[in-house]
Amino acid sequence: MYGQSAGGRDLVAWRVGKGPGSLALIGGVHGGLEWNTTELIEALRDHLLTDPGLLSDGTSLLLIPLANPDGAAAGVGLGGLSNAHGVDLDRNWGERWAPTAQWGKRVVNPGAAPFSEPEAAALRDLLMEEGIQAAVFYHSFDVRYLHGGIFSGAGPASASLAGAMAEATGYPLSPPAVDYPAGGRPVEWLATQGLAAVDIHLPDRFGLDWAANRQGLIALIQWEAMSGTGTLRPTPTPTPTAGIPQAPPWTAPSPLYGDLAAGYPLAAEAGRFTLHYQPGTLADGDTDYLVTLTERALTHVNKTLGASPTWHFDLYIAGTPFAYPGETSRGYTLAYGRQVFHRYDATGPLVELESGLAHELTHLTALNEFRPASSAMFSEGLAVYVQWPILEAAGWLQLDQVCAAMHSTGALPTALYLTSDAAGYNGYLDQDNYMASGCFVTFLVSRWGMEKVTQLYHSAAWEAVTGLTLAELDRLWIEETAAQASEIVVEAKALVDLLEEIGNAYAYQAAHLKEIEGQPASWALDGLRVTWRMGRFDKARAYTDEFYALTANP
Repeated sequence: MYGQSAGGRDLVAWRVGKGPGSLALIGGVHGGLEWNTTELIEALRDHLLTDPGLLSDGTSLLLIPLANPDGAAAGVGLGGLSNAHGVDLDRNWGERWAPTAQWGKRVVNPGAAPFSEPEAAALRDLLMEEGIQAAVFYHSFDVRYLHGGIFSGAGPASASLAGAMAEATGYPLSPPAVDYPAGGRPVEWLATQGLAAVDIHLPDRFGLDWAANRQGLIALIQWEAMSGTGTLRPTPTPTPTAGIPQAPPWTAPSPLYGDLAAGYPLAAEAGRFTLHYQPGTLADGDTDYLVTLTERALTHVNKTLGASPTWHFDLYIAGTPFAYPGETSRGYTLAYGRQVFHRYDATGPLVELESGLAHELTHLTALNEFRPASSAMFSEGLAVYVQWPILEAAGWLQLDQVCAAMHSTGALPTALYLTSDAAGYNGYLDQDNYMASGCFVTFLVSRWGMEKVTQLYHSAAWEAVTGLTLAELDRLWIEETAAQASEIVVEAKALVDLLEEIGNAYAYQAAHLKEIEGQPASWALDGLRVTWRMGRFDKARAYTDEFYALTANP
């Protein structure tokens, strides 16, 4: 323990390795808002404890998973950014401190004076007393960094370390300037003390991006060994457009109909499709990656469906919420016009974007290759069946676990219901029907193969294709799902309860869109959706509570 927070909570550091703590990794400066940075430091600590050979003799790391325990206790929302005094600890250090400060576009409290907060003063003293040579701070809530970003403190040592870690992680080096008052940052103060100091921004506020950050850790250790010889590696030139749009922000709603050329004025040709997007949005600085991501999703769709389409389509990437009737949608397909729409606005991880593209591209491909679906169950069920392996590969919820949990709690709809007109498929308001339809299609593919399922897709000729009626198929599917009860590894009731909360929250959003879009309540809703899909029900519940607190929605 190296001190106490403004709220009286312990400040804890871990030392791993032999010798003085020459390197430091710090997470949780923004507390609960950036909870994944705390989990990343803990994961790196555990990795070092199980593989101590990563550290050279005489080198040790000081790891501070949670530099702002008050913020963690305050929850996963905007209140989790500050300490118990309401101060942003990332603006409370001595270099360029000012009495006014911002975090992005939001005004934050930098404290009464430099190092006025016990957390900042205690961390400063710890790093100085331990003789730290380099410090790396982790953040995650910054939409400027699409695939992670690295910002260095002043001086050649910081620039050299930033370059080494950028090369190892694949995160772009970002220019040091920001367009808002951001003095009082720890990396800047530490650099004035002759230390190498770097801010690393993770790609999103949910995951650890483990493979990249493990490589970053190795690069840090190697950099320390090299700098100990008096040699600093060359520093790459910062990339000013590394996913950061240069045009003024696009603010108009993104259309689904009408004058699409005006709504998406920029375009890039990409073989089978044309990518349409808007200036001043995230897509504006990231078209190459979007093309790669779309091609990857398209390859997955074609392989899964056994399709080989050659026709051209248009992909519209929205940097703002869709206009009516798609205000709460993340993706939309007008298959007859061969038009696919998807939001790309840093409200979810990139793996969710890839799976969402796969979902919409399945709609597009199925209609143009197999003819129209016989029911919404087949249309949405096939799309969920195709998209979900992308999420499963990232360690998110397994689709069969979702339906087994739903069945065990009596919440799994029958196939007879799912194919009826009574079943709703209204985006996130009816996620239970989407999940169940995906499981039913999975059952059909596993028993009869994709070729026969594509026949069923447009014909619903159940008995002619499978030899069984829909009622018989329904019973067989339910029996197989029930047999998986002993294999459920998730908290079934929590899964189902939170799935219902997602529907309730999105229904509230649909009714109060203008009040909450782009506001902290909308961030909480994104957090609920993403962490449920990840199987992080503790965080999903926290985001649910945050959403209700912000909307007064009981």
